[in-house]
Amino acid sequence: MMSWIQLVWMRDLDDEGPEELVFDRAPQLLDLDMPYLSFGVRPLLFDAPSTDASNVDWDAQAFLTYTPDCLMTRVVRRLCGFSWGYRLRECRPASVPLRETGTAEWSVACPLLRARFQSWTFEED
Repeated sequence: MMSWIQLVWMRDLDDEGPEELVFDRAPQLLDLDMPYLSFGVRPLLFDAPSTDASNVDWDAQAFLTYTPDCLMTRVVRRLCGFSWGYRLRECRPASVPLRETGTAEWSVACPLLRARFQSWTFEED
């Protein structure tokens, strides 16, 4: 059993507000204390971000993870990951190049995940 965990940093450049961190999860799971965007034997990651803003920086880090004891506990370890995103300028999108992530990015994500999902254990590499 594996799962995708995705963190998204979004900044509306017209709003001049702070960058927003979103723990991207399936809408059906938002009321649950679960960090997964998707999970299963062969979990898929699909995302189609949208916004009403016309100037946005949108950056995501997606991590394929697993639970070492076959989902008996709330322990999560990283298998691999990648970053991706887009820039929206005057409603015209441009993609950010896909990039493999590693231990450094997971080490940044773990404290953020621990603070949001306190009943879970996110083990660093």
